[in-house]
Amino acid sequence: MERHRTTGVRAPPRTHRLGVVNVNPKGADVLGRPPGMSRLLRATRARFLAPAQARTAYPPVRYALGAIVTRSASVHPRPFGMEHPRDAGETSGDVLSVRKASSCAPIGSDLRAAPAPARVTSTSAPGAGERLMELRRVLARRKCSALCPYDPDAWEHLLHVHNLLGKYPLLPQSLRTGFDAGIPPIAVTHTPDNGPSIKIYPQAYLDIIEKEFRSERYIGPLSRTEVEALIGPFQSSPLSLVPKPGKPNKFRAVHNFSFPRAASATFHSINYHINSDLYPCTWGTFPTVCTTIWNLPPESQASIRDVAEAYRSIPIEPNQWPGLVVKLRDSDSFAINTNDNFGLASAGGVYGLVSDAGADIFRAEGIGPISKWVDDHIFFRILRTHIHQYNAQRAKWHAVITDNGGRLQDRSRIWYRGETMPNGLPMEFDEDLSYPVRDLSNSSPRSTLDAAYSYASADIDRVSETLGIPWEPTKTVEFDHHVQYLGLAWDLQEQSVSLPSAKKEKYLRAIQEWESQCTHTQEATQKLYGKLLHASLIIPAGRAYLTRLETMLGTFHGRPFTPHHAPTGTADDLGWWSRTLKHPCITRRIPGPIVLVDRQAFSDASSGVGIGITVGNRWRAWRLIPGWSGEGRDIGWAEAVGFELLICTLLTVSSEGDELQVFGDNRGVVEGWWKGRSRNRPTNEVFKRIHARLANHACVIHSRYVPSRLNPAGKPSYTPFPSPTSLITSRQGGYTMSGVSSSLPYPFPPRSSPSSLTSMHLSTHARYVIEYAVTSRLPSQNQPSMPPPEQSGSTSGNSSRPQATPSFPVRQTGKGGQLIHSRYVALPRTVRLGAPAAYHPSLTPRPSPLRPHCFAGDRLRLWQPSTRAVAPNFIDIERVVATLALGYADGTKESYGSGLLAWHVWCDAKGVPEGDRAPSSQILISAFISSLTGAFAGRTIRNYVYGIRAWHVVHSIPWRPDNDELDLMLKAADRLTPASSKRKKRQPYTVDFIRRLWEQMTPDDPFDTAVFACLVCLFYSASRVGEFTVRRLNAFDPAVHPSVRSLRRDQDREGRQVTILQIPRTKTSVDGEEVYWSAQNGPTDPEAAMERHLALNQPPEDHHLFAYKHKDGYRPLTKTAFVKRLATLARSAGLDPLQGHGIRIGATLEYLLRGVSFEAMKAMGRWQSDAFTLYLRKHALILAPYIQAQAPQVYDDFVRITMPAGVR
Repeated sequence: MERHRTTGVRAPPRTHRLGVVNVNPKGADVLGRPPGMSRLLRATRARFLAPAQARTAYPPVRYALGAIVTRSASVHPRPFGMEHPRDAGETSGDVLSVRKASSCAPIGSDLRAAPAPARVTSTSAPGAGERLMELRRVLARRKCSALCPYDPDAWEHLLHVHNLLGKYPLLPQSLRTGFDAGIPPIAVTHTPDNGPSIKIYPQAYLDIIEKEFRSERYIGPLSRTEVEALIGPFQSSPLSLVPKPGKPNKFRAVHNFSFPRAASATFHSINYHINSDLYPCTWGTFPTVCTTIWNLPPESQASIRDVAEAYRSIPIEPNQWPGLVVKLRDSDSFAINTNDNFGLASAGGVYGLVSDAGADIFRAEGIGPISKWVDDHIFFRILRTHIHQYNAQRAKWHAVITDNGGRLQDRSRIWYRGETMPNGLPMEFDEDLSYPVRDLSNSSPRSTLDAAYSYASADIDRVSETLGIPWEPTKTVEFDHHVQYLGLAWDLQEQSVSLPSAKKEKYLRAIQEWESQCTHTQEATQKLYGKLLHASLIIPAGRAYLTRLETMLGTFHGRPFTPHHAPTGTADDLGWWSRTLKHPCITRRIPGPIVLVDRQAFSDASSGVGIGITVGNRWRAWRLIPGWSGEGRDIGWAEAVGFELLICTLLTVSSEGDELQVFGDNRGVVEGWWKGRSRNRPTNEVFKRIHARLANHACVIHSRYVPSRLNPAGKPSYTPFPSPTSLITSRQGGYTMSGVSSSLPYPFPPRSSPSSLTSMHLSTHARYVIEYAVTSRLPSQNQPSMPPPEQSGSTSGNSSRPQATPSFPVRQTGKGGQLIHSRYVALPRTVRLGAPAAYHPSLTPRPSPLRPHCFAGDRLRLWQPSTRAVAPNFIDIERVVATLALGYADGTKESYGSGLLAWHVWCDAKGVPEGDRAPSSQILISAFISSLTGAFAGRTIRNYVYGIRAWHVVHSIPWRPDNDELDLMLKAADRLTPASSKRKKRQPYTVDFIRRLWEQMTPDDPFDTAVFACLVCLFYSASRVGEFTVRRLNAFDPAVHPSVRSLRRDQDREGRQVTILQIPRTKTSVDGEEVYWSAQNGPTDPEAAMERHLALNQPPEDHHLFAYKHKDGYRPLTKTAFVKRLATLARSAGLDPLQGHGIRIGATLEYLLRGVSFEAMKAMGRWQSDAFTLYLRKHALILAPYIQAQAPQVYDDFVRITMPAGVR
């Protein structure tokens, strides 16, 4: 047996697992320590968490900190931080006295008889000096031994035993000396006033402060001079008291570490410097807990544990105490706070590190599964008979998690991605499932019931006591099939989750309180919204009734205390909530990987024609009446109506409990339904009706996106009509498939009465939609052949493709459901509104079915060669082409599309047969180049040729031209470029030029604010304009363009801040790249510009980073609008407009002139070659350091960067 390194106590073997029989002596803990030592540690923790003494009256009192100049003879020194202070009543009321070795204690006479406080002063210089010396000794002790209930030695030992020290290398030492919370050094003392609530609730304030001093987490009271002498300049944050929900006369102390909201040059909030993303941890979210419970074996149970004063139990590094100082009630009275605090941006992550490590130790000991939300922990246990099977399933999930990248981070959340469920969502875990559940039933005596399960509460207690985890016993819920967690009631047997009655009553009172007021502050709006959003976890339809509150939250614009009127319609939404919350039982099935019924149901809409739906190979269509697009109705609304009509059709042939899959090609509708609501009000009203219909049928709809070209509903909505024999029609009051003998009805309204939909209110749309009359038009030759949907109750599939068997359990609910068949992953597409522009008269190709009129960016894909090989039936050639086309950037595809148009116009003019255009010969390509040489720029001709080659590649046609001959032709084209086509050198932007533009901007204008933030961030990050902007208003794609969540802050070891922007995809990297900038002097500071933009425009996290407010919504910043605005500002300032690429050129010049090395500039600009040397506009100034005598190193650097390898 080895001995513990620090304590000398015998440690268990390295193979130790908690609960193994005879590992430790009887009564000893997992470290082998005798019961007496464990009791001593428990007494210490109890002291740390001891509640304040009850008091009957609380006049103003003084508190002692550390040490004072004089000591009463009745006060005996005690070991530092180990025992309760002696009753303060033993000392004189006129003398401040405290034990020398204590970090803090209440002083003076009994609190019930304490006189009015007087500021602590010293009447003599020697006295003051002795006081500071004693205080410094107290602080020195605290720095060496942090105040913490946890046992660092035990943590270090168990982390080592379970091979977790590599994952948590700094944890043991941080428990000993304090954690890094990201608080920067304080240069100037700031002591803003506390909130008025501490005067409104003086009793509660005194209770809280006394408790902090008794627990020794506060050292004080001290004057400002004393604090500065002890720890240097400091900054306090306003203290307020907030009532605890559901606990009358109970309050929580809240420090506003985000004060001031509007930072100045000399005064920033503590949170301003902290990036919470640097302090990630796991969170037992609703989806995570649902995944765990869904996959538990039958008869599993759960227990709830809550850590007492979780944040306050975590010590903070001493060098960060200046940012945690607390201003007390008196004007010159402060306390040094040494522990983590609620409200600190990093507080959750700092504590989360400890709780994550604790959870991993429990799992390694065989206890689990476990999830946690901050300090609330939920422990699950399973029957011993299921352990082997359950562990086999965990091993499979672990392999999937590993394949998916293991540990993932989404902002400040750590999570693990499991398999993709049939509804397209991933299974979410808060562990990697590497530790199996163990049978601990023999580790200690237990009841018959506990012995049937994998572990019991005693096993949790054994590990907890060893580590020193301070559970709050009054909040512990023993193992049961029914528990409350996350404010919800979970039934593990029925696999359901419900809203507790107490929550319903609380939320109803909140609505009533809201309705009693005419206007509301931002805080009141946030509170009500947060409560109802929480209820939406159980009532998903509720999301559609929160949009007006969401709109209201966006109207405060930095004025949170100004009361606002609620938007029109809010009362109706809250009325719906009131009626819903009064239901006696609000519950839902726990969501999981359930069977989806796939009837191949699609919907689509065209603004110029109408709405169409298809189910299998049956269709129905409606025409949009002129004038429909008003009062907020747009193409998204029309798509939503098609979505609604499709769902109403499916519900009539669905069984209760079915979960149905539908397809559409409008992301706003498809992805909006994922959230259960739409920000467009008319569309949201459609969603509300759909929710109501689904509630009546107890069905669930899962929407999936499909590209337009794969959407069969596009035919009825764009080109009326497909075959009338495939029409969904009515017969004799019931509804069947026209022309098909089938027992599967598909009801729809009779064509003669479009406003009389039997199962929905079609009259809602009657003003805007009329059903198409059936004509004799022949069906389109390109109409996809879809198999008819299966009959209800059928067990046969609707596709011959084999079904993939997932490793997670799949359950069927309702009738006729089956696992969806293997489908292609939907390919991304560029969405363009409107119709393509007409051809230029000089560039109009001859009409051909091979070349439909389309956008330039689509020609590469849609224009087909006549010689394209016929693919086997099992190959989807269109998908192959679409996938190849995605290899080119949108701008490249548009440029190549222009070249493809020029090629076919030239071939038409020369009478080149279709078969000779692809594959094209060398002589034909050379003839095409020679016809353009001298009339066009060589660069333009080069792009045209590359476009023809790309067209060959995309359609799998061999490219035959000889490279040498082709290169020679293109060089000749470059040399013969006409003077009129030669591009002027792009002039660089400068800091002064940007400042001149800024002076012309309109203050507080959303558009100008976004433009300026984009400009300076581009400049100081040396980025490309196209990386920060979008090409069109409807082209924003979070997988390509930066959003608000792409932004984060970081700092180096010296505390220097840098802002990092993750661009999801760039022209040189499909995996994305990071760009970065830092604060600058003067008005061009990108940090300040970004802060102003985010504060003024408040773009949502899933929107474009530089989106700005426009009318009632947001607009992404397009490249055209950005460059055009800069040109207008330049002219207003009397300057010549510069091109957009001049920003990147100017950034390169600016940094090189500052002395940044060529290597660093090349890395910052993300250049893979030496092309950036073309940007050296001021060669003499930049090259000055490299041409001096005795400068061999910088000369070598310059040669290495600028000269080709073969010339060096």
